[in-house]
Amino acid sequence: MKKIKKNKKSSLRRDFEVFAKGVERLEEIKEEIDSLDTKGFEEEEKSIRSKLKNVSYIPEIEEELRILKGKINGKYKKNQRIRLVNIEEKPNLKERIVIGKEDLVKNLKNDI
Repeated sequence: MKKIKKNKKSSLRRDFEVFAKGVERLEEIKEEIDSLDTKGFEEEEKSIRSKLKNVSYIPEIEEELRILKGKINGKYKKNQRIRLVNIEEKPNLKERIVIGKEDLVKNLKNDI
């Protein structure tokens, strides 16, 4: 019986320490958001701030923060799905084909 109580206390202590670290990380994220110029990105900021009370949202918050920083720095580009189609096989193709910059360079190198 004593061993069970000791294990339970140990488990509770460990859970508390993990929770405390999560709270600490949330405070760091809050400070980081406070230091950013989020003008023009108020919705993203609001979304992040609304999650700052729950440690289980930390991975989601960190991803949103990474995206927000990219937008602020002008380096964020939404993932584009690239679909390569052989135009010769589909002569009636009317849809626009988007080729990513890396694929375009690779195709040009192959042609040279």
